[in-house]
Order: sequence, then C-alpha cells, then structure tokens
Amino acid sequence: MRAIVSMLNSDGGFLFIGVDDKGEIVGIEEDYNTIQKKNRDGFLLHFDNLINNYIGKEYHQYLNVSVESIEGKDVCVVQIKKSNSPAFVTSKDNNGKEHEEFFIRGIASSHHLGQKKTLDYIKNRWKDRS
Repeated sequence: MRAIVSMLNSDGGFLFIGVDDKGEIVGIEEDYNTIQKKNRDGFLLHFDNLINNYIGKEYHQYLNVSVESIEGKDVCVVQIKKSNSPAFVTSKDNNGKEHEEFFIRGIASSHHLGQKKTLDYIKNRWKDRS
C-alpha cells in the first residue's frame, strides 16, 4: 500500500506484484493460498479490499489493476496515475490506534515524510492552479 500511495502522491507509475527485486518473475500463485478464494478473482477481490481499507475507495479511479500471465506465472500489474489530492496509508500502531502516513516516490523506493515535510510537499504539489 505504501508503494501505491507514494506513486499516487508523485507522478504515478507501475507496480508489478509477483516480480522480485532482480526482475525475475516469481508469480503470485503462492499468494492465492493465503486468501479465501484461491484464484485470480480472489486475489483481485482481496487487493480491492486492501485499497478500500488502507487508502480509500475514492482512489480506485487512479488505479488500473489486472493479473497477467507472464512466463507461465500470474503477475499482478498495477498502473497508478498521479492523484489530484493527497493520499495517505492508514495503519494501526501496537496499541491499535489508527494513524495516517504520507509517502512519496523516490527513484526506486517509497519515502515516508514527517508532518512538516508532508505539509510543505502538499502545499507545493497541489497548490491552487487557477
């Protein structure tokens, strides 16, 4: 979810789930075993629920999600457009208290911004364009 939020808050991009850091196709078939409906549709439903619960339903308009067969393995391809408003990841701390975190995309990773830097970034990124 952090990677998706960071791309929403930056210039968008692609996220490939089922591809390792070396670019090798590993697939998401093992992930199917961790969800109730153990197939592509079940994976997409689970992914949909993750977006709803951790980012927000309103951000689906910026996402195009599909499962593609590449080298005989299933890979989830997420195309992310830059958002028209700041996106946050909702998470819970060890005490169960919810909080929101703000991330932006660096060259090859997501970067968490503290409160002051988040405010500065939001002011500059989504400043009034009128």
